Amino acid sequence: MSLNFSNERKWRFFAIDFALVLFSAFGAYFIRQNFNISEMWLVDFIPYALATATGSALGFLVFGTHRSVWRFVSFSEILQVVKAVTLGLSIALILVFTINRLDHVARSVPLIHWGLAIALLVGARLIIRYQRNGEASNDDQTHMEQPEYVLVVGLNRITELYLRCVSDLARKRISVAGILVEDPAVHGRVIKSCEVLGSPVNILEILGKCNIHGIAVKKIVITTQLSNLSPTAREALVKLERSGIVELDFFETRLGFSPFLPTEQRVGSASEAANEQTNSGLAGVNDNEIGLRNRTVYRTAKRLLDMTGALAALIVLTPAFLIAAGIAAFDVGWPVMFWQVRPGLHGRPFRISKFRTMGPGHKSNGVRIPDDQRVSRFGTLLRRLRFDEIPQLVNILVGDMSFVGPRPLLPVDQPTNRALRLSVRPGLTGWAQINGGKDLSIAQKTELDLWYVRNASFALDIKILLLTAYFLVSGNIANEESDASTEPQISPDDEVFEKPKVLTK
Repeated sequence: MSLNFSNERKWRFFAIDFALVLFSAFGAYFIRQNFNISEMWLVDFIPYALATATGSALGFLVFGTHRSVWRFVSFSEILQVVKAVTLGLSIALILVFTINRLDHVARSVPLIHWGLAIALLVGARLIIRYQRNGEASNDDQTHMEQPEYVLVVGLNRITELYLRCVSDLARKRISVAGILVEDPAVHGRVIKSCEVLGSPVNILEILGKCNIHGIAVKKIVITTQLSNLSPTAREALVKLERSGIVELDFFETRLGFSPFLPTEQRVGSASEAANEQTNSGLAGVNDNEIGLRNRTVYRTAKRLLDMTGALAALIVLTPAFLIAAGIAAFDVGWPVMFWQVRPGLHGRPFRISKFRTMGPGHKSNGVRIPDDQRVSRFGTLLRRLRFDEIPQLVNILVGDMSFVGPRPLLPVDQPTNRALRLSVRPGLTGWAQINGGKDLSIAQKTELDLWYVRNASFALDIKILLLTAYFLVSGNIANEESDASTEPQISPDDEVFEKPKVLTK
């Protein structure tokens, strides 16, 4: 999450989103009143409208919707808009209800407001997307040469990416004759105007039908891993390439994700790739070793509790959030937060954020300033009260983190058997943090983290949370993370909590 608004266009789109949410609030009011406007009730409605618009603006900052490029808006970014509006309206509704119990606001208005705001925000983005697509430069030159006909094997997101590349970059030079998929349930279906003609097992029959229609296919583009194809399909494709009739083009190779290999090695490389993935520690984790995959109730209930707790904490701590942001801006300047990408559940990267509490890392003459001299007076207060950790509640809410789990580490600091450690969500606090924190060696922290993963339970999570609260109140927990002024980051040695002695397991 970044609050850097140096780009003027970010401000502009942020203001548009704010205005649309504010407009949708009054639109919801008018719809509920059947457009029978009462000036007195309208004036009383203004606090609700401003509160919800401000809350949504906070949601925009949290989910970073102001950073998206509207003409390339995707489904994931639309989902972020929905999350931002939902979070913002929820916080605003609870605060307004606490103050005046939503006087003069019909109970159906927030629901109408929520739907109308999302419709306007998403609609604005889609309008820009399709308007820009319509204005995209078209190739006005006349191409008399015959296009190159290709068949595509696979039906997934990579297939969609390839079809988009053809449409945007080589529309008049490449023509996709059809898609080949082994699943008979999708035969005859259409994706981006390309029909699923059949299975790659029947490639010779399909090529013959294409020739009848005057379509000479010279290349077959593979957009799926060979391990996803049946042995019969792989054999049919290899035999066809060996005959010299067509060329097999592996799209992932063109993207630079795998080295070019001869056909014989390519067919046999699927198992090798799987072995490499297993050896990397990110796949093939033994179910008996972890002991968590069959504990569906625990994982599901813990996730629900994390979401509920994070949402409640964000609502209660909204004033503290704003105060901390203001202190950081006044004390160390913009941006008020720093972030760093860390591996999360199953190695998926995510951004972990904190309020900045340290000044610039260098003097004007380039001399490095010691870290103990960079922490400001207000920064020390934020760390002592743990307010600098509030942004990580957002990570918990969206599922990047949990309240309890191993602390997220940089990729270079991951242990050798990182698959076990990454089989659970990283936590705001953890077993290692209440058992010594920064006083422990890396090996000791790793051992404690792995012990937690193997023995995780509700009772253990509650114990960790209670001990964390006790250590915070007693002042025995110190924050050892640091940040930089020019390039926001979190120190690699990021263990947050410290306790003098190691508790027995």
